[in-house]
This record gives sequence, C-alpha cells and structure tokens, in this order.
Amino acid sequence: MRLIIVALFLIFSSKPAFAGCIDNPRTCNKNLLCAYAETSYADGFFWNTKNYPLHVEEAKRRGMSCRIKDENDVENKENNSATNKSKKVTDKSVSTVKKPVKENKIISAENDEKYYKTLNPSKLDCKAIRDKTLTNPDKLRNIEEIDEVLTLSIAKMKCGQTSVLKETPQKYKHFFTSEINKTTDSFLKDKYTCMAALIPDTRPILQQDDLFKTSEAMLIDMTKDGKPEFIYSREGTYHYDDKDPDLSRKASQYLFYSKKLKIDIPANSKFMNARQMIVQDLNGDGQDDGIFVQHGPDYKPYKRHENKIMLSSNKGYTIKQLPGDKALYHGASAGDVDNDGDVDIIVSPGYKSRVYAYTNNGKGKFKTKYLTKERDHSLNVVKLWDIDGDGALDLVTNSKNKIQVFWGDGSFNYFNKKPTEIEATIKGTLAFASDFTFGNQKNIIFASITANYKKYEIKKLVIKDRKFVGSSSIGEGKEWIIFINSCDLQGDGDIDILNFGSGEMAWKIWVNTNKNKLSFLNIPLPNIYLYRDGMHEASLVVLEKLYEIFGISDKFYVPEQIYFQNPKYKSDSHYYLLDSDTNEFCKLFKTACVFSKKLRLFN
Repeated sequence: MRLIIVALFLIFSSKPAFAGCIDNPRTCNKNLLCAYAETSYADGFFWNTKNYPLHVEEAKRRGMSCRIKDENDVENKENNSATNKSKKVTDKSVSTVKKPVKENKIISAENDEKYYKTLNPSKLDCKAIRDKTLTNPDKLRNIEEIDEVLTLSIAKMKCGQTSVLKETPQKYKHFFTSEINKTTDSFLKDKYTCMAALIPDTRPILQQDDLFKTSEAMLIDMTKDGKPEFIYSREGTYHYDDKDPDLSRKASQYLFYSKKLKIDIPANSKFMNARQMIVQDLNGDGQDDGIFVQHGPDYKPYKRHENKIMLSSNKGYTIKQLPGDKALYHGASAGDVDNDGDVDIIVSPGYKSRVYAYTNNGKGKFKTKYLTKERDHSLNVVKLWDIDGDGALDLVTNSKNKIQVFWGDGSFNYFNKKPTEIEATIKGTLAFASDFTFGNQKNIIFASITANYKKYEIKKLVIKDRKFVGSSSIGEGKEWIIFINSCDLQGDGDIDILNFGSGEMAWKIWVNTNKNKLSFLNIPLPNIYLYRDGMHEASLVVLEKLYEIFGISDKFYVPEQIYFQNPKYKSDSHYYLLDSDTNEFCKLFKTACVFSKKLRLFN
C-alpha cells in the first residue's frame, strides 16, 4: 500500500518535528514539556531528572506538576529506588505480587509479540524489536494492521534502525476521466480540492475574524498558475443577527485569497448566500470562470435572488447577472449538456420549484430554458456527470427521500423519461442526499446522505444497465456533511473521498486502503487555526503527524489581506486545542486516538 510506504519514508527520512523543544525546554508547550520532564514506571510517574534535568527544571519553574501525584514524597525514581525495592520485598499483598509477573510478561518477547505497544521508549527491548520483521505494506487490509506496522516502525526507529522502507512520494496527478466529464464543475472541484489537500501553501489560513465569517468556498484558478485561489462566502444568512443586520439581509463582500501578493478583485463581488459556487470555463478562453447561485436569506421573510457569473478576459474578471427569474436557488451544476463544445448550467429550484437551464452560445452569453413544469417540491441538489459512459451527461438529483438519475441523450430533455431511483436511508431512517461525487469509475455514484441534518452516511451506489443493484457504506457520523469530492490521493489507482471544510469547519478524508474490498479509513483532520507566522501549537502533534502520514499538507500560507479585523484577536489561537491524552480528544477523533500513544514517541 503506497500510503504506508510513503508514511514510513516520511518517518525514517526526516528529523523530528520538535527538535527545538528537546534542545531548549523554554520553547516547549505544556504537553511536550511534560513528555520530556516526566517518566512512567509500574508504580506511577516520576520526574525524569536523569535524562532531562533542564526540562524538569523548566516544568517546576512554570509551576507544573504534569502527572506526578506527590512531588514532595517522590522527587524522582532515582531517589526512591531503595524505598521501592524494600517495599516489594516486605509487602506480601496480592496486588504487589502480581505486578512483577505482569512486568515479566510484558518485557518477554516470547510471551507477548506486541509488548512494544504498551511500553514507553525507555523500556524497549531493542534486540527483539530489530529482529522482528515488518509486514509487507502491500498486504495491509485494515486499521489494526496499519496500526501494527506503524507502531513497530516507530519502535525500530527508537532502537536506531533508521532505514526500513523508503520510497519517494509521488506528486499529485488527477485521475483520468472522459472528455465530456472534464467539462463539468465536478471535475474541477475534485481536482482543486485534492490539490489544496496535497500541495503545500495552497490553502490560506484565515486571520482575525475572517475565519469566523466564512462558510462555503469556491476554488478557482484566477492567476493562470495552475493552482486554485480561494473565494469564501459569508456566514450569517441562516438567522437574523440584530448586531449585524446588514449581514443577515443584504449582499456582502466575498473574501478573495491568493498566494500571490496581488490579485484583482472584481467590482460588484457582493453576494447574498451563494449556496453553490462552481467553476468552469464559460467563454472558451481557457481560463476558469465562476458561477454564484444565490439563495438569499434562509429564514422568513424569504427574498428571491438572481444568479451571477464571474467572467474572465484580458482585462481581468467582471461580474455579470444571468438572465431569468429570481428564486431561492440552492443547487447547480455545469457541463456540456448538448454536446456542442461549450459549458451550460443547470440550477434548481427555480421559480415555483422548476429546474432551470442556462444555455451557452459559446462565448459566455446565456439564454434561459425551463426543463420542468411547476413542481410540488424542490430538487435542491443537481449534479452533471456521464455515469454510464455513453458520451452524454446524466443528471443526478435528490427528490425528497430518493436519489434520482435522469439519463442524458445529448440534449436538455432529462425529464421526458422515467429516472432510476434509489431510496435514501441511513440504517432504515428516511434521509436525503446533500451531494454527489463520481471519481473515475463507470456506473458508480458516491453520495453524502443526511437525516435531519443530525447524522450522515457516505455511500457507494452501484448501477448496472441503468438499474440500481446495490450499495455499500464508506463512513458515517453524527454531524452533517454538506459537500464531498473524490480523487486518488495516494496515486495508488483507487478513489478516496474528501469533505472540504471552510473557515472554522473541518476536513474529513476517507482513504481507500483496499480498492478490491472497498475498505475506507476515516481520518479526521481539523482545519486548525494557525499562528500568524504559519506555525501551529505543538499540542496538535498527533494530528500534524496524521497529516504527514497520509500525504496531506499542513503548510498553509497567511494571506496579506484581512477583511474583518478584530482588535481583540489573538494571533496564536486556533480552533482545536486538545490534549491527545484527554477523553475529549478521543471522543472527537477516534481514529487519531488509536495512533496517539505511538505517535507521541516522536516527541
């Protein structure tokens, strides 16, 4: 498995990330300082004055006790060794008799092959560890086997074995798909989302109140360098805010970010709850254009809005209004629907819940076309993709508690024939789909399904001869997953699923560890709030190492521009500040918690 090989390469070919802390205790945060200053034995925690006296001194200077329960009685293990030995000889109770037996079992490789999992580095039996053979990464099939290899690899590193497995990580390469699918917004969103996940300095880390003002994001290459810029929408349209009524009811300036120092923000780039922001080349000049599908306030009294596009030219970008009715738009997709070589747009719900199309003349000028009559309910999600590989884009929607696939024929006549329908449920509970993605697999749909916005499930849906034949679950949880994307993160030929979180929201990634059996490993990766200089709090060491293991870049850039300044802002704060030892951490990040004790050996 390539992701494990890459992980081990990173482990054995790089220096520890926190060398500054080990050399200078004053640079340590409290978690790392305790990791050095204390040491554990069977009968408790003690100051590690033998190996790290400066760290012990610094901890005491700060008034920290770490996990040492009684500093006055037990200054350190060295001073109390005689007392401990005497206690073991004289105390004949059942509990003290059992402890040496347990210790003997743990340190014996014959009795327990995984003994290194329960010991700290000072107790490793390095001879046995060096003699133990690593499992072939290509044969790993589940998280337990990955955990085993990772743990043993770290133990080998601690025992001085520094070259176990090495392979140069591959650069990002987008998956292959058909030419007709490359005309869709789904293709570009998948491409740019995966680039943002993998390529360093692609994602901006927002500063001051910008972070808390953002919602969804548009990823669009505005500077022709092949990497996406970010346009964030504004949060605050879901309820009335008496402290900021303009944010609640009026259009707001959207937030434009680029790694390049200068970026031309087009005039009139204010929008009101652009529920969908999608990207494609609308005027045929080879450069990305943006589509802003506006819903307006998401509470009463509702106010219908028009849709807008951001078109490129030699003079920069301009914002133009699309023709047609104002409505409470929610879903949108782009692609060459009529196979004439340009990109069309489909939106829903239009006025009176109708599905609406904008037909392109090839130069970014559009005419309107209703695809359905008035409906009694809305199709809030629409996605274009050639699912069956016949060269025509199909239309996937959510309809109440059903997923519907309207099969395309190279025209806009999607609704003239009966669709393929798939019931949307989560463990028997009726639900609805919030998004779709497709990867490069024929007759496969990945769907994000939610029940009452309180729980989600990512499902793989299989279709044969335009009939639904079965599904399998990729991941589930209690929150609501809005958008999903897909790409081959590791370059190993299978499809991984990503949920891209904006602002203070989180990334979630489902890595495909065995494409033949559809075994997905969920990696929760918070979109952490960084220092101004791009360095983040060391208490997130476990999550940082998970980024490294699975090829996700944690190198952000700090934008020059701040839209919403806050004089009370603290630049060293971030969204997640969790001690990896705590129950809170393990509750929120179960997968990370599985690895946390092993990963702390790096420190």
